Amino acid sequence: MVKLSIIIPVYNKGDLLRTPLESVVAQNGRGSFECILVDDGSTDNNSEICDEYAQKYPDVFSVIHQKNAGRCAARNAGLDVAKGEWVTFMDCDDAIMPDYMDEIPKYLEKASNDINVIQFGYCRSNLNGAFKRSRTVEEETYSTLSDRVSGWTLCWNKIYRKSFLDTNGIRFFEESTIQEDTVFNIWCLAIAGRMLRIPYVGYRKYDYPVRGLSLRTINQLEAADKAFDKLKAKLEQVGVADSKVYEVIAKQKADNIKDMKHIQSPWRKAFQSIQRAFFKLGHRKLMKSIEN
Repeated sequence: MVKLSIIIPVYNKGDLLRTPLESVVAQNGRGSFECILVDDGSTDNNSEICDEYAQKYPDVFSVIHQKNAGRCAARNAGLDVAKGEWVTFMDCDDAIMPDYMDEIPKYLEKASNDINVIQFGYCRSNLNGAFKRSRTVEEETYSTLSDRVSGWTLCWNKIYRKSFLDTNGIRFFEESTIQEDTVFNIWCLAIAGRMLRIPYVGYRKYDYPVRGLSLRTINQLEAADKAFDKLKAKLEQVGVADSKVYEVIAKQKADNIKDMKHIQSPWRKAFQSIQRAFFKLGHRKLMKSIEN
């Protein structure tokens, strides 16, 4: 029986893709988990790498090839075919810890039926794999609805009960390219019942010097704003009454409006041009170091 489905959207990461795939291959418990690779129309060698791993490890990997539609659409495609009782997400340039499938199943087994979301800790590493810092949960706790909304903005350090997502029609809003994790998590946590936080650091987030290549734009912020409006309407439709949820949504929308005004200021435009040039240089150096 497949206990956990790991979904990885893939798009143009070059050989960086091998890092997360190798971290999955190294896991114990074959047969109790699957890894779904969703090639989102990659134009580099990532399509071939996905097929390579699926052919070499058919008991671990399966591949979906689709036209480029964005990370949200890729995650949704993986959710639609996932066989696991639980699902989680990885970015295609990070890694899970070597003991991930030794530790995580222990908590999945003892999670009561009203637990639909599980959070675990993560660490950040530099390019050489050296630890920079960790975000941990000190002890196993059950939290109330109001306690758990704030700070839950990431998907790759969480595990979701698949039947819960399907029953409530919870998927990523595909028109949004930023803050999609925040929207998804607020949706889940507004109706999840209880959640479980576990004292385990299971994910390694690599800090690559390329973030400036995807600085926020007005169009992205406007799309995210519409996604929050769409979420609010869905929650009202199903009768979610917790005021904390709507306060979080309102605050996020207000922050986005401030961001839009900030982006349009002359000094910010000038700064972004310099920042993009700096990160493009870092990206070229990174790609060159990988090739060598």
